[in-house]
Amino acid sequence: MEKHIDRDKSQKLYVQLYEILRKKIEDGDWAVGTQIPTEEELCKTYEVSKATVRLAILELVRQGYLTRQQGKGTFVCKRIIP
Repeated sequence: MEKHIDRDKSQKLYVQLYEILRKKIEDGDWAVGTQIPTEEELCKTYEVSKATVRLAILELVRQGYLTRQQGKGTFVCKRIIP
């Protein structure tokens, strides 16, 4: 069952989406090396704007959960915790 974005929460939409996607990675729903859905697919699934999806993905990249490969997609990577 997909979690949904709660627009009534005071928490920003991209933060909610970040947490949903991070949980998918941490729970093993998306294994290391897996290509995640496209920005367009995530927009449709979670009914959010492309800007919201991009912010959530950028934070996951910054935190070391994802890596982006131009022309190929965004992939789950092995996270190295300092």
